[in-house]
Amino acid sequence: MRLRIEREEELKDLLLFSRKKDEGIRESVRKIISEIKERRDEALFYYTEKFDNFKPDKESIRVTEEEMLQGEAIEEEVKEALEVAYRRIEKFCRKQLQESWFYTEEGMILGENITPVERAGIYAPGGKATYPSTVLMTAIPAIVAGVKEIALATPACNGKISPYILFAASLCHITEIYKMGGAQAVAAFAYGTESVKKVDLIAGPGNVYVNYAKKEVFGDVGIDGLAGPSEVLVVVDETTPARYAARDIVAQLEHEENAKAFVVSLDEKKLREIEGIIQELVKREKRRDILEKSFKNVLFVHTDEENFKSIIDTIACEHVEIMTEEPFSIYPQIKNAGAIFIGNWSPAVLGDYIAGPNHTLPTQTCARFLSPLSPQTFMKKSSVIYFTKQAFKGKAPFAMRIAEVEGLFAHKNALQERIDDIEKGTSQR
Repeated sequence: MRLRIEREEELKDLLLFSRKKDEGIRESVRKIISEIKERRDEALFYYTEKFDNFKPDKESIRVTEEEMLQGEAIEEEVKEALEVAYRRIEKFCRKQLQESWFYTEEGMILGENITPVERAGIYAPGGKATYPSTVLMTAIPAIVAGVKEIALATPACNGKISPYILFAASLCHITEIYKMGGAQAVAAFAYGTESVKKVDLIAGPGNVYVNYAKKEVFGDVGIDGLAGPSEVLVVVDETTPARYAARDIVAQLEHEENAKAFVVSLDEKKLREIEGIIQELVKREKRRDILEKSFKNVLFVHTDEENFKSIIDTIACEHVEIMTEEPFSIYPQIKNAGAIFIGNWSPAVLGDYIAGPNHTLPTQTCARFLSPLSPQTFMKKSSVIYFTKQAFKGKAPFAMRIAEVEGLFAHKNALQERIDDIEKGTSQR
C-alpha cells in the first residue's frame, strides 16, 4: 500500500488496526496451559502428537546422546559459519555484561548485587523453517550471564529435529533438549511435568501460540518479551540503491505471512521504483507462497521533512535500515528501534546471523519501551543496603515523617524503637 502521511495520528491509527487480537487462539492457549498444569506429561504428549505428528514418551520427548551426534554430520562450511556467528555474538554479549556495584556514603553501603537466574528455558521455532541462529542468539546471552542450567525446546515434526539445530546446541554445550513446541512447550517449562523440569525464565521467539502462552505464564515464570512477526523499516532517498532496499525487504517478508515492512521517504519516485522491484522479486523467490501474502503488509510511506523522524519513531520498528546519502545524520535522532542498520552495506540480514547484536528484538511498536535480548535478560538485581548506627540515626527521622504522612504508623514505630534505644543508650550493636 502506498500512503502519504501528513499527520502522525493517521499512522498510529493504522498501526493499532493492524495489531489483530485473536481471542480464539488465546482461549486455545489457556486450555493447553491448564491441561499441562493438571495432567502434566499426559497433556504434553497429547498436544505434541496432535501438532507435531510425533507420539512421545518419557524417553523420546528428550533428545538422546545418539541423536545429538546427527549434528556433526552437517556440511563443514555450515559448521564454520555457525562457529563464526557464535564468536561474534559472544564477543558482543561480553561487552554488554553488567557487574554488581556498590558505593559508600557517610556510614552507608549501597548498591546492586547482580546475579543470573538459576535455570533458563530457551525456545527455537521449527515450523516453517529451521533456525540454528536463534539457538545461538538465545543461548549465548544466557551463557555469558552465567546461567547454570539451560534447556532448549524446539518442535520436532515426525519426531525429528534439524541437525543444524542440534549442532548449534552442541556449540552452546546444551544437552537438555526437548522435542516440544508451541504453547505446550511454554507451559511445560513454566510449570514442569514428570519429564520436563520447570525453569525460572523462558526466552526465544515463536509463533502467535508461543507469544500468547508466554503472556499467560508471565508472573509464574519470567519471560524475555513478546516477539511478534518479523518487521523492517527502510529509510530511503533519491540516492538509495533500489535493488538493495527491495532485497532487504523481501528478506524479512519471507519469514511468515504476517511479516511487515515499511518504506519511508521524502521521494515518491524512489518508493515506486522499490515497489516495482519487490513485485518482480516475489514472483521469483523460492518462498513465493509466503511472500505473496506478506507483500500485502508492505506500507510505502511518502512524507515530508517535518514528519519524517516522528513517523520512524511512531512505527518503532524491529529492524530500521537507513539507506540514505547521509545516514549518520539520521540515526542519532531515532529513539524507538529494536536495531538500527546504518548505510547500504549493513543490511538487517547481517544482524540476523553474524553481526553480533541479538536478532531477538521488540516488535509491534514495543521498541518504545523494550530492548533486544541480552545477558541482562537472564540476570536479576538485588538492591543492597547497609547503615551504621550513626547513619541510621541521621536518616531515620526523614523516613518517619514520610510514614506519618502515609498513615503507616507501624512503619514509623519500627524506626522509633531503634531511635529510643539509641537515645537511652540501650541499643544493640
